[in-house]
Amino acid sequence: MKVYSQTYESDIRRYYSMYSPSVNMDKHAGLIKWKKYIGDDDAEFQKKELNMVFSVGKTASTTIYRSWAIDVNKLPVCHTHCLNWFSVIDLEDSVFMQNMRINFKNLIFFTSKSSYVPDGCIEIKFNLKNGVTFGDVFPNLLFDCVNVVTLTRDPVSRRISQFLNTLTCESLNSALDSMSGETKSRNIDPTSNILTQLKTFQDDFKKPGTCQISRILTNMACDENRLANEDDLVTIFKNMLIGTELNEYNWLFHRIKLMMGVTVLPSDILKHGYSIQYGSIDYSKVDPSLKDSNSIDVNSIVFKMENFSEPNVTQIMKDFTGIKNILHSRNISKEVPIVGVDLVKMKNVLRNAFNLESLYRTEASQELSLVKSIGY
Repeated sequence: MKVYSQTYESDIRRYYSMYSPSVNMDKHAGLIKWKKYIGDDDAEFQKKELNMVFSVGKTASTTIYRSWAIDVNKLPVCHTHCLNWFSVIDLEDSVFMQNMRINFKNLIFFTSKSSYVPDGCIEIKFNLKNGVTFGDVFPNLLFDCVNVVTLTRDPVSRRISQFLNTLTCESLNSALDSMSGETKSRNIDPTSNILTQLKTFQDDFKKPGTCQISRILTNMACDENRLANEDDLVTIFKNMLIGTELNEYNWLFHRIKLMMGVTVLPSDILKHGYSIQYGSIDYSKVDPSLKDSNSIDVNSIVFKMENFSEPNVTQIMKDFTGIKNILHSRNISKEVPIVGVDLVKMKNVLRNAFNLESLYRTEASQELSLVKSIGY
């Protein structure tokens, strides 16, 4: 496989300064620049399929993402909750990865070769910013099809899982790593005194944009010299996640239609446990400056996490993705909490305290109607 090093960046810039001085080198379609410079017949630019898990959090989306990425023939595989923040696993010397390093290295805030990343591959995490679009980093010059997996989950269970996930040493360390862009030496040690360590992270979570729950817990450790108890956690959960109008699935399905040209059918999800639809990404609608770009075909499957254990649904998902084996997901009972409560017990406390209707401000909520139409 041909490897394009960062020395190509200066060559490309010199080429465009001589022959196309009007080209904005800091904007749009880095691979298009490469292809014009290197030649249309270069075999390295054979189009591939982009595999994507696009779902709200705590729906086993990470499990699907990592299971999909085991097979290097399925790469690249990306994972996103919002189409702004992405995790991508791909071959370390792939054209996509080199394009990211050369043209969009300022977007990358984290790189990893964790145990779930195949040999010869790397995982990057990046954030679209400074006007860079989805079409810039995933240009249709390189990809001719996007396969999208989306999952739904009972909103009460999903929010409880989301909440409890922030109460572990692993989650706190991940938040700290993301803030620094690398694995920090000053992470919390699950084998040492949790309260003493929490106090040292108060300043980290005072910064804008950091985890609000971690901020509350570190402030409590410093100001009250204690870990959060059961009553504290019920109050925090109620204040943050109950009685709100969080349009999780209305927002998600709208983004899928807007971005992917796919209309999700709740009636199909209710009847079969999944919905398969087809569409296309028209980059000219995503970004007017890409008006000469062609569209990319989209294959989309949306299925209920609760139906995932049913053999027919599992088989359909495997047929759609080509995934052979599903990796085991995280087990919160095996993780060390940063609160003074057993997390499995806390899960049951919250599940008994709140029902579906209590999540929303009114029974006329459009979001509530949607999740009921899916079968929750």
